[in-house]
Amino acid sequence: MRNLRFYRLFILENKLFCIAFVIIGILNNITNLLIPISVGRFYELMFHGQSNKGFILDALQLNFGKSFDSFIFCFLLMIILKAIFEFTHKLLKDRIEEKFISNIRSFTFKQQIDAQYILHQKKATAKYLSRFSSDFGSMKKGLSVGILIFFADVVFSIFAIIFLININSTLTLISVLGLVVHIISLSSLESKRKALLLERQDSKAAYLNFVSERFHSFSTIKIFERSRIETKRFEKKADIMSASFLNYSFIRSLENALIPTGIYLIICILLFSIFKLSDTSDSIFDGTSSIAFILLIFSIRPILKRFLKVRVHWKNAELSIQKSLSLETSRMEVPKLNFCDGTISFTSVCFGYDSSKRVLNNLSFEARKNQITRICGNSCTGKTTVYRLITKLFSPQHGKICIDGQDIQCVSGVRKYIGVVSEEFPFVGRDIFEAITESKSEDSRQKAFAILKNLCQTFQLKQPLLLHQLLINGGSNLSQTEKKVLIFARAILSEKPILLFDEPFAGMSDHTTHFLGLYINELKRNRTILVISSRNCHTIEYDKIVDLDRLLPQFDVPIFENRFNFQ
Repeated sequence: MRNLRFYRLFILENKLFCIAFVIIGILNNITNLLIPISVGRFYELMFHGQSNKGFILDALQLNFGKSFDSFIFCFLLMIILKAIFEFTHKLLKDRIEEKFISNIRSFTFKQQIDAQYILHQKKATAKYLSRFSSDFGSMKKGLSVGILIFFADVVFSIFAIIFLININSTLTLISVLGLVVHIISLSSLESKRKALLLERQDSKAAYLNFVSERFHSFSTIKIFERSRIETKRFEKKADIMSASFLNYSFIRSLENALIPTGIYLIICILLFSIFKLSDTSDSIFDGTSSIAFILLIFSIRPILKRFLKVRVHWKNAELSIQKSLSLETSRMEVPKLNFCDGTISFTSVCFGYDSSKRVLNNLSFEARKNQITRICGNSCTGKTTVYRLITKLFSPQHGKICIDGQDIQCVSGVRKYIGVVSEEFPFVGRDIFEAITESKSEDSRQKAFAILKNLCQTFQLKQPLLLHQLLINGGSNLSQTEKKVLIFARAILSEKPILLFDEPFAGMSDHTTHFLGLYINELKRNRTILVISSRNCHTIEYDKIVDLDRLLPQFDVPIFENRFNFQ
């Protein structure tokens, strides 16, 4: 029932649209039934005989068309009404589906953007993209075909059954029982179809993810002559996807074949019953009413097919909603961080990316406002892990990380006060201005221009970067130094009271590092700064050094060691 809340809330919020859609659907079903049946009246006018379709019209007490002129008028009127109903029904269907899916689209995107970093990293990008394509299509059909059109068909069918009972109650009972048996037989294929659908979706996601990754690494494939290898791998992925599609296609084709076959078998049983029981002296069948009954069943055959297919739409929609809800986590209400001066403290922090190896073991240090703290160490000692823990991308397995004495795992809004200078996070935006600022105001533009100009001089760029300069694929058209400039500008323009610098001097010349250190010193006022770097910068006035691999201090300042348990 939890999965139906999207539909329930949407229908309640859009009652008028949904009611109008259902009513138009019922009227459309009526015109679909009356137009072919009314041809029986034409037969009676032309050949002066009694037709079975004319009998149905008389039973419905529709006495139009007693003359040719009135028949043509009524027939044309039904055609015009059919066109109006068909147009309105399709228009309302598209409007309702798009309005519904726009809400789901926003909800799903927010869920995925707000998901925990560690959960997001566990799934390939294409897994998320599939939710914005095929899954949304299934959810739309779940609303329109699975609920609204189904409800209209149910209302129409209730009146149809009442009318059929008036014609012949025995044949009506046989028809309903046959339909129930057919629905039960189709449900036996449900588990197999669901398993094959999941297999198909997973193989499609793997295929799309492979293609996306290879085109993203296009230059690597060219330089290292990997086109032949990657083509073979692509063919394997494509073969797996094709096989899963064919397996799913088999079960779907079987369902599509069984649905009309079952309806025709029900009609066959009706014909057999009429034949066997009509010869008895107390027969409840007469020729005209029996044939009229069969013709009416044929006329409502499309509605019966929708009845039998609706279960497929329900299950597909249910599966898609479950996948959309898979990132939804129950979040406890936690207080927001009460920020004071930005003091960061690690107390006996332990962390490992897997259970077999710890990266940090009993790490303790404190970084204060108006101070620059250096986190140093060789590769694989956990330098980058430190800023990932501070920004809550990961959580410590033991110990506490506090800001202003508050455990960051017990408060929200921590990243609101932290700016990060790191190459790990790609640029988001069409141009430089959009990539380094959150606001589009003129004041922000002036401030961004001034800081960008200052940084270009600090990094000694020959060509200054311009705010309107376009970014291609997250900055692939920029040099390494130009990217570094934008990474600095993005963090500084955020005006956060805590700044984390992750390997800011990597790839920089000694000359550039010298001036960059002086620039970082200027940022020290009213900020807490952590410089996470294996490379020393002699122009930075460090207040503390946290040595993760027990290197000797280079300055007469306190050292906090990270003690490892070597075995």
